[in-house]
Amino acid sequence: MQEEMTIAREKILQNQSEYQRAKNLLAKGLVSQQDLERAQLAIDVAKAEEAKGQKKVEIIEGGLEGTILDEAKAEIQSALSTLRQLDVERNICRETMGRLVLRAPAAGTVTYLKERRPGVGVIRGENLARIAHGEAKRVEIFCGESQYHRIAPGQRVLMRSNSFDTLRYGYMEGRITKVAIEPETENPLAPSQTGPKYRVTAMVESSPQTPTLGSTVEARIIIRRIPFWKLLLPDTLK
Repeated sequence: MQEEMTIAREKILQNQSEYQRAKNLLAKGLVSQQDLERAQLAIDVAKAEEAKGQKKVEIIEGGLEGTILDEAKAEIQSALSTLRQLDVERNICRETMGRLVLRAPAAGTVTYLKERRPGVGVIRGENLARIAHGEAKRVEIFCGESQYHRIAPGQRVLMRSNSFDTLRYGYMEGRITKVAIEPETENPLAPSQTGPKYRVTAMVESSPQTPTLGSTVEARIIIRRIPFWKLLLPDTLK
């Protein structure tokens, strides 16, 4: 029994040392307040174990007179200390889970997820997800490098959506708002074999039917317009 008491006291000293170390790290911002509380609870648990051992020593040295109830109280105190420690551990787990959850700034529909498998590493600042809300008004178009120099913001676009029959309802019309300056691939898992692709963003100005969010479209960009009579007359009369 004396050996157990010695071990309990050494454990208290060890936990007090860990508490002081956590306190110093907290002052430097290297650990959280939860870690410091966990170290304090470890001291409380060790002291409760020492008190329980002391009661057992008193039972052996002084008999059973009035010590059984004290031992039970020591057991209760030890259980309460363990419960508080588990509560701190639960709060730490919740805090960790909160840092790992990606929260959207507003309600909407997720249209893009870069990674779907848990545990995959990501780079700070990269685009992990996209969320859209409201009507489908923006269209992402990819064009080849042979036509890239002819495209500029403000040009009109005729688009055919696969979400409704164009021959029955007609075309969607829009206008280019942004042209990327660097190429990218449409699908990172299946690189294009026809050369680099440039992303062109267009806003839908009119549509005979409401396009489905995330649907595929085919676009024709109107480079320039000329009067019809110029196509009929010879070059010498234009």
